[in-house]
Amino acid sequence: MTADELEQLLDYMGSVPIPRAEGEDRTLIYGWSKSGQSKPTVMHHLYLKDGEINLVKYVLNGFGSRGIEIIHHAVSDEIRLRDIVPNKRLYAEACDFEYCKAIAGFHLPMIFSTRSLPALAEGQAFHGDIVESAPVPTP
Repeated sequence: MTADELEQLLDYMGSVPIPRAEGEDRTLIYGWSKSGQSKPTVMHHLYLKDGEINLVKYVLNGFGSRGIEIIHHAVSDEIRLRDIVPNKRLYAEACDFEYCKAIAGFHLPMIFSTRSLPALAEGQAFHGDIVESAPVPTP
């Protein structure tokens, strides 16, 4: 593949609509990306809330801290197919089976972690943070 062809392919992947999701609010895909040793780990959380799919990418501020810094947020039609699967790992128990089957139809690589997450607490819908739970930045 030439560099030109690669750019065409990436443009195509950017124009393909993401699969739709219905039902209760829940996490669809949860995992992380890493772009280098000196770069922070970026959490990826694709979730369904109030009938809309949200993609939020954030950095955890401190080990074990619930403080997050949102670095990207997109809703439904703004989300590009090539951006929904992180480049490092997914947490299998946090991902929605039916949604992952739909993503697999696009032949996107999904690498699952051997680490596990705690089960959701009673009444908890999401494995990761959502935009509404992010602290409001102070000036």
